Amino acid sequence: MTKSISAASCVALALLLHAASAAPPARAENITVLVASGLPGGTYRNVYARNFEREMRGFKFIYVESPGSGRNLDMLADGRADLAFAQADIFAERMAGDPHRYGELMLLGRLADECLFIAYRKDGPVTNLAQLAGEEGEDGEGRVNDPAGRPRKIAVGDPESGMAGTWSYLVTLDPSLKRAEVDETADTLAINQLAVGVFDAVGWITDPGNEGHKMLRAARGNDALAIMSITDRMLLAPLADGTRIYETRKIKLAGGIVKDDFQTLCTSAMVFTRKDANPRLIDKVSDLVSLRLKQIVTER
Repeated sequence: MTKSISAASCVALALLLHAASAAPPARAENITVLVASGLPGGTYRNVYARNFEREMRGFKFIYVESPGSGRNLDMLADGRADLAFAQADIFAERMAGDPHRYGELMLLGRLADECLFIAYRKDGPVTNLAQLAGEEGEDGEGRVNDPAGRPRKIAVGDPESGMAGTWSYLVTLDPSLKRAEVDETADTLAINQLAVGVFDAVGWITDPGNEGHKMLRAARGNDALAIMSITDRMLLAPLADGTRIYETRKIKLAGGIVKDDFQTLCTSAMVFTRKDANPRLIDKVSDLVSLRLKQIVTER
């Protein structure tokens, strides 16, 4: 009887060992990635980040909301994010201001163009950047034959947004732009107030192919407004090491009220991490930028 039980036990043990060897290995835990990708609905969040997430099995994306490029880089530098999307000009501005802090960031690759759009009233006093800067008054503020003597005003959105950062960097290239008063009003509210004269201009940054951008749609839907052409050569000056932050590009908008081609400044949308990031994250994102960029920058 004892031998019979022992034999049965051996058979049972063998079956268990066989089942264990045949079972697939336990799935490795996902690597959590805190992603600073701006606001929901934007190109960074809804196109680039979403497509990276789709391509990155084994990584769990957690989105950290922010106003845009500037805050994305700040959160990455402070360790509150592991991956961040930002404009090249904003990165250049941050590096110039605090090279020690932002020098710890690592550029993983360039994604696509990001272009400057500035809307203005067709019958208003401002149709170009020189007029927006205005003539210098006795107190150093801008004046362009304004009866009230006020400086020209541009709405650029949240101070941590891409547009606010771009404007700040443009001022370093052309100090006369400092004479324009900057306002934090954003989104379609800024467009609506531009149309009735609260502002002389409203700016934003987006992928030039994103004709569904809410502010562009709002501007194009109002026949009193137009998009400014920007060709100022002063703004094309390279960095000391020869790196070009901006280039001019002709934008062609299909249909709508604004039909004419116009030129504007474009920079690059880039993806960053920190130098001490998980090597698997660095390798995976680098591979995708090199080998599957079309799948990342094109909405599917």
